[in-house]
Amino acid sequence: MKKLVSIAAAGFLLVAGIVFAQSAVDSANTNTAPVKKAPSREQVQEKRAELKDTRENAKAQILEKKEVLQEKRAEQKDNIADKRGEIKDKREMLKEKSQMKKTDANEKMAAAHKMRVEKIIKVLENRVAELNKFASRAEAHIAKLAAAGNDTTAASTLLMAAKVKVAEAGASVDGLYSQVEVAITSENQKVALQAVTTATRNTEAKLKTAHAAIVDVINYLKPGRNKANPAPVSQ
Repeated sequence: MKKLVSIAAAGFLLVAGIVFAQSAVDSANTNTAPVKKAPSREQVQEKRAELKDTRENAKAQILEKKEVLQEKRAEQKDNIADKRGEIKDKREMLKEKSQMKKTDANEKMAAAHKMRVEKIIKVLENRVAELNKFASRAEAHIAKLAAAGNDTTAASTLLMAAKVKVAEAGASVDGLYSQVEVAITSENQKVALQAVTTATRNTEAKLKTAHAAIVDVINYLKPGRNKANPAPVSQ
């Protein structure tokens, strides 16, 4: 019995010792744990300053990026303006080239038309020269008739009228040259050259009239013609 009591007492003491030791350990841990302190005024101010610097840096970065974007936009705008200027210059160059080609074509056309008209004028001049030769021969023949004592009044009248018509045709032919020169330098060459064509036709009509008048003189001077028939009245 005593032995059991001794064992129970020893167990109780052991448990009590363990509990005491655990309590001592917990107390030690509690006493040694760090205690959080409230931040000081200086720390708060430093933290605020850091936040302010961060915000300022972020704001500066945003402004810098904005300026970079604005510069890029301005550069793009300048590039677009330059491109438009280049396109405009190219269009002007093409327009000038087209105008030059058109001018060259008009000049070539005018030169070709001038050459054709001048050839026609040369033919008309030759016709005037031939009519003047016939008039000179008729005049010489009339002079012979007058020297032989014949009445040449009617023949001389016909010849004078014919020579007037030949002179009018000759003046019309000479005027064609100046009209051609004016036409090829005109702004509206088509209309001006058409006017030259019309003037050429009018000149040809005058030459036909002059030629008919010379033929009347020659026919009147044929042997026996001036005696058998009265003198024709030249128009």
